[in-house]
Amino acid sequence: MEKKSYLFSYYSDLILKAKWLSTESHYWLQLAMAKIANDRLDDAQNDLKTAYKWANEKQVIRNYSTSSIDTQQARLYIKKSIKEQHDKAVWDYFISAHTLLSKCNNDKYRYRQVKEYEKFFNLKYNILSVKNKNGFKSCCEYMQSQIKNLSDIDAGEYSIRSCNIMLTKILDKIR
Repeated sequence: MEKKSYLFSYYSDLILKAKWLSTESHYWLQLAMAKIANDRLDDAQNDLKTAYKWANEKQVIRNYSTSSIDTQQARLYIKKSIKEQHDKAVWDYFISAHTLLSKCNNDKYRYRQVKEYEKFFNLKYNILSVKNKNGFKSCCEYMQSQIKNLSDIDAGEYSIRSCNIMLTKILDKIR
C-alpha cells in the first residue's frame, strides 16, 4: 500500500480504536492532511471544519492557536485554485489561501504552503486578469518581505530559504 493511502487508512481506523479522538482537533487535522495528500479535497474540507470546531471550543478555555489548521486550510485552497478553470474561482481560492497564511505564525509551516505559490504561478498565472496578476505579485512581495523580518537563524531554515529563492524567481519572471 502506498504511503499516502496508508496514512489515510491509519487515521480512519484509529478513531474506531480510540473514540476519544473524535473531540480532538489535532486528530481531524491529521485526517484532513491525509485526505489532502490523497486528493480527496471535499472530504478534507469537512475534516478541517471539524478540526476548527474542536479548536474553537478549546479557545474558550485557553488561548488555543489554530495556525496549524489554518496552514492546511490554505494548502487545500491552493490545491482547489489549481483545479479550477474560471479566473474568478481560481483567484478567490488563491487569495483566501494567502489571507489565511498572512495571519499564520511567521515560521517554516507557513512557508511550506507558500512554496505552492510556484505551482500556482506555473499553472494559473496566465489565465488571471491583469488586476489579479498584480494581486498575485503583491502576495509574493508580501511573503518575501515577511521572510526578511525573520531572524537569520529562522530565515536560514531550509523550507524558508528555498521559499525565498522561489519567490525571487517568480518575481523576476513577472517583472
